[in-house]
Amino acid sequence: GGTLLVVPKLRPTPAEYPRRTGVPNRKPLA
Repeated sequence: GGTLLVVPKLRPTPAEYPRRTGVPNRKPLA
């Protein structure tokens, strides 16, 4: 899932990864 790191801020939070607390609709630090 390297695409998650390149996902633009257009998408809020896809079901691909769970939104962590304190992390807005930004790129996850996976």
